[in-house]
Amino acid sequence: QLNGRALHHTVSVGDSLYVWAGDQAGLPGVHDSQEKRRFTSNIQHFTPSTGQWITRGTTGTPPLGVKQYCCTAINDQLYYFGGWCGHDKCFHNSITQLDTVSLQWRELEPTDATRPVMRRCDSGMISFEHDGVHHLLMIGGLGSKPAVQLPHYKYIQASNGRWRTNEHSIYNLSSRKWNSPSIIGQCIPLVSIFITEKINNTRAVLFGGREIDDDVKDTYTNNIYILEISISTVVC
Repeated sequence: QLNGRALHHTVSVGDSLYVWAGDQAGLPGVHDSQEKRRFTSNIQHFTPSTGQWITRGTTGTPPLGVKQYCCTAINDQLYYFGGWCGHDKCFHNSITQLDTVSLQWRELEPTDATRPVMRRCDSGMISFEHDGVHHLLMIGGLGSKPAVQLPHYKYIQASNGRWRTNEHSIYNLSSRKWNSPSIIGQCIPLVSIFITEKINNTRAVLFGGREIDDDVKDTYTNNIYILEISISTVVC
């Protein structure tokens, strides 16, 4: 039976559903340890044909951002970005791939405090394809003080010391390069804990979430945004 948990995400591949990590009883609130990896080296797998959750062991090194990460699937590969480590204000901007066939983790990008991609959690994440190349788009979230405040996005420090942003980050899975897309139209507000769903390869919908304004006031919203996505622009 699946352990109770929160601050996690599920992702589907074919008729299978996968869930990894999240906050759960017994998970140590530390940066890294053998006990933490005992939790994070397993992934739970559900198929309608069996109607059961099966715990499957993985190999390689799982991400450290075990809570409030974001994830998506491309074919039989799962991709995980960012997340909160579970201790202090330790956030990540790593990208890690899990092959659902071999169940092997592969770190594509380690966390880097100097990268012009804010270390964060509670973001949105979708994939899209351009000229046969797959890309990941990460949107918004909250986390650590950014190493670089990009000029066309907003960054505000909340009273709890965490930073909020509406930053958009695109990662090319072929070249393994980052870029920051230009925003056409009005950029989404500083938002976290929202839902992002693909409509088709280049369109997505963003719904709800917790927004913060210039007076550092939180609001839970029911706003809907439609995004048109390319490798260099996002139209809001």
